[in-house]
Amino acid sequence: MRFGLCCSIADAPAALDAGFDYVELPASQLLAHETEYAAVRPESTNVFFGGDIRLSGPDATPIHDYAVSVVSAAADRKSTRLNSSHEWISRM
Repeated sequence: MRFGLCCSIADAPAALDAGFDYVELPASQLLAHETEYAAVRPESTNVFFGGDIRLSGPDATPIHDYAVSVVSAAADRKSTRLNSSHEWISRM
């Protein structure tokens, strides 16, 4: 059995040093922190859409280009799972 931890990119090195087998990082931060993600090599991601992205309503964010960029970057990093949670759900 393997044990992983959902954490921020800043906490990932400490989590791996503490003995976790892998970390699950926010996909919404992947494009802004590509170098750090490459060093940590997360197997999985969460928070595909950050809290700044509106998914519905009149102010909805066009997400196609964003989604293609994140999925491509994750594939380049060999992430095997992308979760589609939205950051604001965890704050409800």
